[in-house]
Amino acid sequence: MRIFLLSLFIFIAACSPSTTPTYTQVQPTTEKKLGSPLTTVLDKTIVELGDTKAELLLSTSASSDKGNIHWDDSQHWRLTLRVDGLSFVLFDGFLGIAKLDYWVSLLDDQLVVMTLTSGSAQFALSRFEYSAEKQVLKKTEPFNADENWNLMHQSHYH
Repeated sequence: MRIFLLSLFIFIAACSPSTTPTYTQVQPTTEKKLGSPLTTVLDKTIVELGDTKAELLLSTSASSDKGNIHWDDSQHWRLTLRVDGLSFVLFDGFLGIAKLDYWVSLLDDQLVVMTLTSGSAQFALSRFEYSAEKQVLKKTEPFNADENWNLMHQSHYH
């Protein structure tokens, strides 16, 4: 009986999801490589969290005319973070009938940016943590729908 229970415990432990997040270090980019924002700036904000001052810029390739954005089925989107004289690209890609939301906060004295990409065929949650001491930005993806995602409904009440 003990051998059975020990085997069962080892099997369950081996099948349990890992609780250790896998981080990817995001390399800073130069202003020359980054270039100018895409055609239309959707959001620009500067946040001061303690001694850290950060600027986030969300832009898209969709053109605009007097504040009206000409959306199509798919646009190129870019979200950049400028902090401590460094520039990081948090998202740079196409979104098809989708949107990119982000939140900025201070957690344990570190700047944290959470992004949520959601749309008819995309759904991903990403977390970026900036260490001012090390001047390093780490990324983890708690969830990324890697299968054939087909969104049926999304609430719009917030």
